[in-house]
Formats: sequence, structure tokens, C-alpha cells
Amino acid sequence: MIPHIQKLVLNEGCYYFHYIRYNYSASAKFNNAALDRYRVACGLEEKVWEQLGIDRDQSGEKELAIMKDYLIPILFMLCDKKCDYSYKKKKQYLNKIYDSKGFQMNLTKTKVNKIMRLNKKQGVLLWLFEKRLYIIVLIIAKQYKRIIANRLNKRLHDQEKS
Repeated sequence: MIPHIQKLVLNEGCYYFHYIRYNYSASAKFNNAALDRYRVACGLEEKVWEQLGIDRDQSGEKELAIMKDYLIPILFMLCDKKCDYSYKKKKQYLNKIYDSKGFQMNLTKTKVNKIMRLNKKQGVLLWLFEKRLYIIVLIIAKQYKRIIANRLNKRLHDQEKS
């Protein structure tokens, strides 16, 4: 729809509060159908960027956004205890993601350096994904998911106390 809009007005007001309950989050539990939804959504976003004539620049910000919005939720689902995929099937799926429109990073040395300055942890994960070092990517994602779950559980526990 964006390429066909005659006029666009943005309102920066915040009219809602989004509360994420980790235990019920779509990215927290394994959901076979959601894996492809993330892949397709990333491809559609890339298509919109192309239609608007916006190229990825060398800042690395777009790659970090892809990481945060699409790749990390996919990795979290693949690391979920309820995910019955074997490592081979996870690797095949990550190869499918890697080859999908939107996930092709084309990381140059300059871009990797900029990404690392913006977010070292996600930069390392992106670089490993780009190199197709999936076993390491999955190990890091599993640890990252565990750390986030612990922090959220602590926050919820602290909120319940007060």
C-alpha cells in the first residue's frame, strides 16, 4: 500500500501500553507456522523498501532491525524445548532463512565494524549467521533466551512483591 499513498501523516503520540508476558509471547514458544510468517514478513518488508527506492546503507541499522524483529524470534523458537526439529532440520531451516529475501545481509568489513559499534552482541550473532555457523548461532541464541527469561521472571517476581 505504501507506494500508492498520496499523503502520509505520522502522529508520534503513544496511545497504548504494550505489555509482553514472556510465557505467552509468540516468540517464546515453538510455533511451526510462525517460523514461516517471520520469514515471509521480512521478505515483504524488504520488498516495500525496494519499492520505495530505499537501499540498505552501510550503517548496519537495517541489519540490526532484521536481527531484532525477525531473526532473534526465529532463533528463540528453534531453541524452545518444545521444538522437535533435529539439528539437521534446524540447519536446513536456517539455510532457507539465509537464502530468503530480506535476510541477505551482504556484510562488508565496514558494515560489520559499524554493526559491532552499535550492538556488539547482535553484531557477533549476525556475523556468525552470515558465515552459516549455525551450531554456534543456536547455542548463543539458547543462552540469550535463557538470560532474557531469567530477567523477565525476576522483573515479574519483583512486581508481584510490590
